[in-house]
This record gives sequence, C-alpha cells and structure tokens, in this order.
Amino acid sequence: TDVVCPERPGDFNQSLMELGATVCTPQKPKCNECPVQNQCLAYQQQKEIESILDIEQCSSNCSFCLKSSDVDTNRSLVEHYPRKKSKTKQREETSFILIIYRLTPKLEFLMIKQKQSNLLSGLWSFLEISSSKNHLDQMNEQKRKTYIIEEIQQMPTIDTIPSINTIRLAGQCRHLFSHIDKQYIIYYTHCERNDVLIPSTSMQWFNEEQVQTSAISTAMKKVFNVALPQIKLKTSNGKKNGTIDNYFRKKTHK
Repeated sequence: TDVVCPERPGDFNQSLMELGATVCTPQKPKCNECPVQNQCLAYQQQKEIESILDIEQCSSNCSFCLKSSDVDTNRSLVEHYPRKKSKTKQREETSFILIIYRLTPKLEFLMIKQKQSNLLSGLWSFLEISSSKNHLDQMNEQKRKTYIIEEIQQMPTIDTIPSINTIRLAGQCRHLFSHIDKQYIIYYTHCERNDVLIPSTSMQWFNEEQVQTSAISTAMKKVFNVALPQIKLKTSNGKKNGTIDNYFRKKTHK
C-alpha cells in the first residue's frame, strides 16, 4: 500500500501489467533494465549465487538455493519464479453404481443426497458402493451383482429400499477429480410400482430433466448418460412386449 497512490491505483496496476509484458517476462527477463530490481527477491538471490566463488562456501541448508533437481541450468534463477506447485498424483478408485428407475408413467430415477463428509457432499447421487481393485478382480459378474445387492440392502442411511432381484450391467465410465482417478461400473434395475418409496429430504425420485439440471456432479451425469440409453431401450421393449401379449390375449365378449 506504500507504493500505491490512493488517488490513482489504476496506474499502479497498469504499470505492473506493462512491466510483466515487456521486462519481467517468463523467459529471458531483462533484469538489468528492471526499475524494481532492488525490490525483487528472485533477482537478489541470483546476485548472491553469482557472488559465491566456490560452491563449498554455500551452506548445506542454504535458504535461497533451489534444489538441484528443480534447477534448469539453461535458465536464470529469476526465470524459476513463480514456483509451480507440484501436482499430487491421483489415486485410483473404483465404485459400483446402481441406478434404480421406475415408470409412473414417466421415467424416474432414485437419487440420494450425499452427506457432508462424502466426496460429493451436498449433491444428489445414485447409489454407490466402493470396492478395492483386489476385491474387484476376485469377483466374476454374478458375484459382483450379488455383492451390490447385499451392500445396498445393508446401507444404514436408507430406511426403505426397493426389493431388488435383477440388476443389469450398463457399462463403465471414468471421471478425473483433482486427487482421484475414479472408475465407475454402472448397473441398473427396475423398481416395481408397489415398491415406490416415500420421498424424503435425502431421497427423491428425479425425472430425466431434473437429473440433468439439478445439483448433481459431472461424474454422476456421465454415469447417467451411459445408462440412460439402455434403460430407455429396456422400457421400450417392455412396452412392445406388453402390446404383443395384449394382441394374443383371448377376447371376452360381454
């Protein structure tokens, strides 16, 4: 604040941008021409290093030297700033997703609101069951389905769950979070009309438009877009089969 004129702060901001564009550039900065070199920490460190005649004079716990692994000898020290924060390697995770749908007669999908402690806290999500890679590799398709059904029926946050007998594989998708490389294996199942759940603050039925426009993560929208075509195909086939059954049904005369 000591160097900014209260009456003309915009001039200071414009000057900094001009300095960065013409003098203090990311590559080959013109340090000798810089009007603020005396206030530049990187420039001062560069001058100190240049003044050391023998590397042995430099202390092992040098406060201004970069690690040798971080130094590009083809660039000056000034060009090493600002320092880029090293990225944390994303850990790999795999989860099963179960999408429960119903016809009322519109197509609707069961959504659960995530707890604040979860990855997607406060957002709506489909039923998710985490699984380790080792556990996943040990299960065939039938064991996976059995595992999913058993895990969902034991979820403590769900008071009432539709009776699930048959689940079908829809496919897989991948989503990259800032720190997680997440693989989703997606299944779906039909909820019979007599199993309709009573909506609550943490569990709701969403139609297709609501799924696309509500507070739902990008990851869950990816999951939904994988399963939706197959669910629509399944429901349309069911309607066609019903029509054929009606055609061959014996007519009763009044």
